Amino acid sequence: MKKICFIGNCQMLSLCIFFEELLDKSKYSVQWLCHHVSFHQHLGPWCRRPDDPTTFRCRVILDEEQAREALLNCDILVYQSLSVKASPVFSPYLDNDGILNLHCTKVSFPSIHFKLDEVEHNYNYMKEKEQLHNISVPLADYLLENYQTRYLLLREQHPTTLFFKYLIEQVVKQAELEMDLAKLNDKKYDHVNYLGLPGAILYAPPPVSTQSTATPKHPAVSPVAPGNVIAKPQLSKQQQRLLKIYFRLFGRRLSKKQRQLLRNRPRACLKSSKKIMDRVFFFILKLMEPKVS
Repeated sequence: MKKICFIGNCQMLSLCIFFEELLDKSKYSVQWLCHHVSFHQHLGPWCRRPDDPTTFRCRVILDEEQAREALLNCDILVYQSLSVKASPVFSPYLDNDGILNLHCTKVSFPSIHFKLDEVEHNYNYMKEKEQLHNISVPLADYLLENYQTRYLLLREQHPTTLFFKYLIEQVVKQAELEMDLAKLNDKKYDHVNYLGLPGAILYAPPPVSTQSTATPKHPAVSPVAPGNVIAKPQLSKQQQRLLKIYFRLFGRRLSKKQRQLLRNRPRACLKSSKKIMDRVFFFILKLMEPKVS
């Protein structure tokens, strides 16, 4: 049985959860190794089992000694570029460029941080990091080429399920894993936020023109996602800020019934909402409606 270790932030933990579901457990074991104690605060409900909130959706190793032991015994390592300061747990195995000196198959990713109002800056920063750390799966170019036509991000650091599918394909390819990629076609992975990561769909691409006869490079994804805010394309900076503020304050207070009503009858919600926090949300939706000239 091959042992696969994931090291990094919530993006790597998410990948670990996906591979826990997708890989043959008789051939592979997967585990996420915590690189810093400060990350414990981010291990919220999204990475825990719905039927048992005390249990993670994949094997999570928080103990430093156990994490180092698991790292030394892994066959495949999937990780983000690290630094001694940010990852003291693994500092003995890092060189000056933040590359892990281990004799195993390694697949490295940059840390994703991509704001639509700072595209050029974020692209240049990611590109520089990818070159500095010799990243095996660069993402800066992919984001730049596709962020306008695909739903890739829930927020600047949280990918959508569609983006995770691309990351999974890259790991399978580079690590030569025995996995049928057709599993990703399961309907449950059509959900834009399958893992339930925090964040609204603020990064909606512009609508695909119906006049074009050319086949798009990637299919468009429905902007309506169960349990998520309905996002219109090309939001203004003000609208994005309003949505971010709302979700930071009230996003978790919406009941299942409210979310379903919002998803199915958003215009009716604008008229029937009684709670202040709901009125704020629906007012924001009203702002997001396209103006008819």
